[in-house]
Amino acid sequence: MAEVAKAFQRGWSRLPPSVQRLAPDAALHQDVLGMADAFLDLQRQRHVADYDSTTRVLRRSAEACAKRAATAIANWPSDVREPSARAYLACLLCWQRVAAR
Repeated sequence: MAEVAKAFQRGWSRLPPSVQRLAPDAALHQDVLGMADAFLDLQRQRHVADYDSTTRVLRRSAEACAKRAATAIANWPSDVREPSARAYLACLLCWQRVAAR
């Protein structure tokens, strides 16, 4: 999932050609990028909380993370035909095959 999020952060034109062919004239929807950004940031924070024994996680920090996740989900494009959203979801399912092409 992190690899997909990082790939989408780099921009539509930097995605593998097999992904770009899903929607040749598409641009990366800002809320899809917002989901990728939120996922990577929240994953980084989770790793710190789980594996850095010197870090203390405050309740308000955890609540802020939960709110950020909820916001990213709520902002996900509601149009099921949004090309970059469909491409993102497809990549989550089969990234290893897509990235190898």
